[in-house]
Amino acid sequence: MASIADVAGDSTAVSSVYDAFISYGSNDSQVLARSLYRALLRLAKPWYKFRIQRIFLDKAELPASSDLRGAIEQALASSRWLILLASPAAAQSRWVNREVSWWLDNGRASHLIIATTSPEVRWDEDAGGWAGPGQVPPALRTSLRREPRIVYLTEAVNGNPRTLPTDQVAQIAAPIRGVPKSRLVGDDLRERRRTSRLVTAAVSSLVILTAAAVTSSLIAIGQRDHALALAKVALSRQLAATSESELTTNLRIALLLAAQAYATNANDQTYSALMRADLSTPELVRSVQADSAVTKMVASGNGQIVAAGLANGGVLRWSFAAPHPRAILTLPGPISSLAISNSGSTVAASDGTHTLVWHAGHEPLTLSTPSGQAVRALALSPSGRTAVLGSAPPPQRTRMAAAIVVQRTTRNCPDGAGRFSVSLRSRIRRCVVRPPTHVRGRGDGRLAAANPAWLASARGRSPRTRSYAVHPGNLQ
Repeated sequence: MASIADVAGDSTAVSSVYDAFISYGSNDSQVLARSLYRALLRLAKPWYKFRIQRIFLDKAELPASSDLRGAIEQALASSRWLILLASPAAAQSRWVNREVSWWLDNGRASHLIIATTSPEVRWDEDAGGWAGPGQVPPALRTSLRREPRIVYLTEAVNGNPRTLPTDQVAQIAAPIRGVPKSRLVGDDLRERRRTSRLVTAAVSSLVILTAAAVTSSLIAIGQRDHALALAKVALSRQLAATSESELTTNLRIALLLAAQAYATNANDQTYSALMRADLSTPELVRSVQADSAVTKMVASGNGQIVAAGLANGGVLRWSFAAPHPRAILTLPGPISSLAISNSGSTVAASDGTHTLVWHAGHEPLTLSTPSGQAVRALALSPSGRTAVLGSAPPPQRTRMAAAIVVQRTTRNCPDGAGRFSVSLRSRIRRCVVRPPTHVRGRGDGRLAAANPAWLASARGRSPRTRSYAVHPGNLQ
């Protein structure tokens, strides 16, 4: 057998009993031999058994041995059947001829099965021998007097040699196992169906378990998120409760706690705590509700009038002598710049593109902006007779679009009420009015006025609220 000649080494002789011995020529039948070996082992094998028969194939079963011929003869002696893969290469193989010769010399011709892929290998009844020369080993041509079992593996030539039809494999395995071919085919089909059902059940179980695990994970994540949300709510309510307890002892701390509570979780309790903290300021005169969020807010120098710019483009003017503010201007966009005169009789507002000036008893005046520029700064003189407009073409720096005419003090600007100052920073000119302020502005649209004896400075901020604490002194 030519394929065995490539195997070398040394070990003990084969002692196990084999159901069949596969003899083949290594040049053209090696793939077919391995396919037949696997097919015989798998045919009608229950899924829970490792094997139901033993087949000898040199590459799979032959141990390393210093006596290769002795090891092969030991394997032949331990086998019940000989399967010869007849081919031109096997007919010329010295090792295949020795294996066949040994088998026939020991009187086992009745347990010989010939499998071939060549239609030229056939027995001639009239001649009492093989039809064509060179298709079988010499020992087989001279020793047989009756036709042996021949199985034609035609599908192995026309199709894939690695996959043999069950019918042809069963034709070889039936005499080896001692059962009819039809029963063997039926057993194989039944085992395949059983294995398929088990695989389907296993895959279905895995899918169900995976779905259950994913569902459990999603539920756990949802519960975690819910727990975190509840924790935030609990923390915000605790901060709100602490804020309320501090209202009578420390108003600043109460304001900070209320703002943080609302930032942690905006709910009715935290909003109520924030409003109570805002409204608990002793200097608070009154508060009103605006139509939209407050974006800008300024107070007159005399501390009696406040103007507020809204996100919807509206401008409110509120005299503290009146119960409610009055809408005086409406611009297309949110108010970005706002200015008021010292007496509060003049208000200027801009949304970055349009600028309007309101004066009591007169129609609103429109200030023009240079083409392609946006308003960046806006101011009024204390008397209200002069407006200053700063504009710039984006993204350039702000430039003055009008001359500055200042009445009263222009160089020295103390923090007293009604003073007007001009500052120069990084080539940007701004007109800043720094009178005492008496108003609190919030992002939710509320206005709050404080006693004129107090000044306001920023104390805390949250994403939804601008909160200010009130203390005596000058604005720094």
